[in-house]
Amino acid sequence: MGFWRRTIGFTVGAATLAAGLLVPMTASAADAIAQPLIHYSFNTAPSGATIANEGTAAASDATLSGSGASVADGQITLNGSQTISVPTTALANQKDVTVSIWLKNNFGNGNTAATYIGAPQTSGSSYPTKGYWLLNPANPNGYTKSVMTTATAANPNGNPWGTEVGPGATNADTTGVKATDDMALYTTVINGTDGTMTFYRDGQKVGNDTYAIPSGGLTAYGDLVAYIAKSAYPDANSKLVVDDYAIYNNALSADDVAALYTSGAFEQAVNAVSLPKTATVDFALPATAGKAAVSWVVKSGSAITIDGGAAKVNRAAADAGNGEVTLTATFTIDGQTQTRDYTVTVADSQATLDDLAKNYDLGLSAAAADFTLPTEDSGAKITWQVVDGANAIAIDGDTARITRAKDDVTAKLKATFTVDAKTSSKTFDVRVIGEGGHLAVYPRGTDTATKENSRSQAVNLAAADKADGTFTPLNNGQPVVYPQYDNKTYARMASVLTFRMADGSVGILGEDANKPSNWMWFFTTKDFIHFDTSAAKFSTGLTGSPRPLNVTYDNVSKLYTLTYRDTVGGKTYTTTTKDFLAGSYSTAKETTATPAAATVKGLQDDAMNPTTLAVSAKDYDAVVKHYSRVVNTTVTLTRDGAKKDSATVKAGASADDVKAALDGVKATAAYTDGSTKSFNVNWNADDVKAVDTSKKGRKYTITGTVNQPTYNSPLVRERADPDMTYVPETGEYYLTGSYPMCNNNDPQGYDRVVLRHAKTINGLTTEQDKDADYDGHDCKVADNETTIWDEADSSFGRYIWAPELEKIGDSYYILFTASLTDNDKGVWNIRPVMLKFTGDLKAGDSLTDKTKWTLLGRVKAADGDNIAFSGFSLDMTHFTANGKDYLAWAQTAGVGDSSILVGQIDPNDPTQLISHEVVLTKPEYVWEKQNQTGGDTRVNEGPAVIKHDGKVYLFFSNAAVDTSYCLSYLTIDEDGDILNPDAWYKNKYPMLGASDFTDRMGTGHNSFSVDENGNPVIVYHARLNAEPVDGSSGNQLINGGLWDPRRHAFIKTVHFAADGTPVLNQTAGEELKDANKTVTFTITVEDDTVTVNKADLQKAYDAVKDYRAADYKAGWNAFVAARDAAAKVLADAAASQDDVNGALDALDAAVSGLKKADGNGGAVTPKPDPEPSDKPGSGSGNGSGGSGNGGVSGNGAGGADANANGNAGGADANGDQYGGNEQKSGSLSKTGVAVGAVALAAVALAGAGVAFTLRRRRV
Repeated sequence: MGFWRRTIGFTVGAATLAAGLLVPMTASAADAIAQPLIHYSFNTAPSGATIANEGTAAASDATLSGSGASVADGQITLNGSQTISVPTTALANQKDVTVSIWLKNNFGNGNTAATYIGAPQTSGSSYPTKGYWLLNPANPNGYTKSVMTTATAANPNGNPWGTEVGPGATNADTTGVKATDDMALYTTVINGTDGTMTFYRDGQKVGNDTYAIPSGGLTAYGDLVAYIAKSAYPDANSKLVVDDYAIYNNALSADDVAALYTSGAFEQAVNAVSLPKTATVDFALPATAGKAAVSWVVKSGSAITIDGGAAKVNRAAADAGNGEVTLTATFTIDGQTQTRDYTVTVADSQATLDDLAKNYDLGLSAAAADFTLPTEDSGAKITWQVVDGANAIAIDGDTARITRAKDDVTAKLKATFTVDAKTSSKTFDVRVIGEGGHLAVYPRGTDTATKENSRSQAVNLAAADKADGTFTPLNNGQPVVYPQYDNKTYARMASVLTFRMADGSVGILGEDANKPSNWMWFFTTKDFIHFDTSAAKFSTGLTGSPRPLNVTYDNVSKLYTLTYRDTVGGKTYTTTTKDFLAGSYSTAKETTATPAAATVKGLQDDAMNPTTLAVSAKDYDAVVKHYSRVVNTTVTLTRDGAKKDSATVKAGASADDVKAALDGVKATAAYTDGSTKSFNVNWNADDVKAVDTSKKGRKYTITGTVNQPTYNSPLVRERADPDMTYVPETGEYYLTGSYPMCNNNDPQGYDRVVLRHAKTINGLTTEQDKDADYDGHDCKVADNETTIWDEADSSFGRYIWAPELEKIGDSYYILFTASLTDNDKGVWNIRPVMLKFTGDLKAGDSLTDKTKWTLLGRVKAADGDNIAFSGFSLDMTHFTANGKDYLAWAQTAGVGDSSILVGQIDPNDPTQLISHEVVLTKPEYVWEKQNQTGGDTRVNEGPAVIKHDGKVYLFFSNAAVDTSYCLSYLTIDEDGDILNPDAWYKNKYPMLGASDFTDRMGTGHNSFSVDENGNPVIVYHARLNAEPVDGSSGNQLINGGLWDPRRHAFIKTVHFAADGTPVLNQTAGEELKDANKTVTFTITVEDDTVTVNKADLQKAYDAVKDYRAADYKAGWNAFVAARDAAAKVLADAAASQDDVNGALDALDAAVSGLKKADGNGGAVTPKPDPEPSDKPGSGSGNGSGGSGNGGVSGNGAGGADANANGNAGGADANGDQYGGNEQKSGSLSKTGVAVGAVALAAVALAGAGVAFTLRRRRV
């Protein structure tokens, strides 16, 4: 909005003017107020991160940091992840100012700030010790707070909150006025000249007339920063809807403030009213809007009449062409009125019917139970028919009866709307949910409110293929989603109920185990793998302490009916709700109908109040696979993804040729969920050597061992926050980590960056790491380790934590944390720092050469970003996604609890963020906030990124470094919007923790790398449960905090499940079964002995060998030469197939060249071949064109007109081959396969089992 000068375009009634009710504090009164120095109306969206100043001050555009803010209808919505930074140059030397802001508080009660002007956070402190003004719409006790401090730049105070003055101040937190959730105007008048402050809400003074403040007002606080949605405290950002923000360079009077409020309130009211431009049905006319009462009259037109608070449509008037109506609204605030006209057009009957059909809502899109088919709406009759999916839905009167198959079936329902003779229709898709398996949901624990129950009293899952079957607990018996942690109580569920929502998703209601309580949790999920917990915990307002028993849904009213039992009073009630959120429940009604408790077999002994839900076979299979252990089933030898368990080498091949046959062959392991993973194979050298390539045709079995890596445990002692990196330029692994202190008085430790390297992962382990006599106090640089940087050589102090070796662009860097002050108190004043490797690895320079590293200094925030690195920040890592470079780190300053932040960088200048920081995750769930004794340790830290199959997984560590320390992750598509927190999905349970081991705890703060197989590995630190203490031999759980060096580096493999989920807790036996560790590969030596087919040549030769010279007058000599050559080839054991084919061709040509002597007919002419007979026999083939009779015994067959003896007439006669002087009845093939007569002979010999085996002749 623009309250300070905007003339509000309302129509003011003459009667109002005549009565003198429009006093001069409306638009004209507001115009009398000077324009503000700084003004943001939010009528237009920011340009990038810039919010333009509409006030008079130059260089006062605001900067929006964080993503996810939205601007609409002149308002900006901030969801707790954003900050608006307001320039303060214009406020210099301004003793008198007025700050006015219209906002709606969505944060609730708590320590936060809607807006702040004051000193920045003091270096070395987490607080603005030099003073401030701060507005909080709802302090922890639910009072509105507008305060200034008596702490100033000249008189700082380490606890500035204790010096606050004003309503709702920390030391007077129940003074002033109760908070409101409505949009309201908050105005603070600071008169620095007089040393007073006055606060107004909605134009009314709050608290004292004035509060004494330091002389000079804001100028007393020195250099200023100003924010919307945060302060300089390390508190959480506020959640707000802001409509207008203005700072004036004078102290406005009470009348001025009232004028601002009234003009703004009228505009608020008008903006809140919206009538349809076209009406097809009756509609409501609001009686209130914002701060105004609203009354209505029809100014013109007959198609609408007003009946109480409803506008009644007259379709007859609309059908007659008189559909346009003008309605006048009169807005009244504090006795003052303004009016506005609204034009509405009533649609005719057909348009109304079409609109009814178009906008008709069946009330559901999926069903797991029968539902209602309405038969009337708005005067129209509705008839229904199933147009597809009759096997899933049947219509029974006004009820849709469903039949559930194993998997989902989508049916189509057509609704026809009829009024008089007019009709319109609409088709609805309804997914009938399958019933292919059953899931049980339940918390575990007891009803006793203890801290220890908090981690198990959450949503646990178990599965059975039948409702009455035995259920198997999933996810290793651990919860799959947890309740958000409450500030006042331990977050525990006493029961969990699941039910189907109108869209087919699953709703989950969790009962609060802390009694008495009318609170519940509400989650939703579409697949029991991804959960939406944004609704969080809320007060139902229901009677007693509700335990949800059953939920049904009515698609006509679009309401859910919840049946619940008051676990304190013992009675059962029903209530209705549209969405299960706070404030949506109807008045509870007592009922005697109590749903029977489910009987569920197979659950843990401490399972509490289980309920079950049927799911489709597809979803059931996905859920079971996702939450079950991923176990190796088979191993197959492959090359390039295809099966490869054998190869052939040539006779006489070399030993290198034999080895080459095994190159690239991997052992691909298959797993129970359908995933696969490949390993290198170590082939038995003796088996390979035994392959004798001189033995043609011999097969050899090569035995191999699947190269499943095993690692030293621990890999490296006393290196917390371990980072292992494979550097391809050197072909080595490098490891660094936090160099520890041995006790709280240790003058060394946390004071340097160390680096070790080796060709193999196990090579990183030294004899010192393996020392069986380790007493927990080595605390020294290892033999294979180099100090490449020491804080003593810089202006930075100690607490050099979590160093990481990263390649950014084309260069290597080490990212680490250092304190800004050189004293032991600097532990809470640390920031991320970078070193750059300036050597040349190609030239032989070493990453462990201290002289090749240059200190670049601190990592810097982007211009206008007042949050990034503004205080305690650490654990920085680097990653790339979609071609862009990002830094992620942990921070408390400006964001509250230790959280994970991210920002973009230019790889050519990696110490400078080029985007504003974004908070990706804050501690929400019990596993992120509660230590092993149940106390608060609210921590997300140690980000580490691994990518797989187009996804980015950002892991982070949680809670305290004890049994509670654990790992989980956020994920996003690699091409997603990395800087948008809403684009990431946060896993709802730990992926690795103490429960996954028997010998260690405090598992976390990891890095990722790859092993020698190219498979991913995780390197993490942990404490051993039983380890000598101070040289003693007693077993004792270790939790020595920062001064205990016994956080060691461990390593294990990472597996990616078939659905892409990273699996960190797979055991070595699950990764590879013992039975699958040995594989065999067959190598065959090629046998170059070949089988030469002489059958056709033999047959042709036999047919002509007895020819006589006297019978021919030409071609005889050539024939004899060809015949004799054929005989020679037949007798030659070394003849090749080419020799045989050549002899057959020559003989064929010679026979064709023979000419009969006179009286014996003409030349031999080839004729079509006969079809071979399948029986032996002889026939006398009588052919045309010659007089010879006779035949050769063989398989004879006549053609289409031939008899079994081969007798046929004319050109169609086919018979046995070459009998006596018989003509040739077919040609001979050049390929050694007879075409024509020779084919018949070949078949005959083949049937007799005739074969000739010859060694191929070498040329």
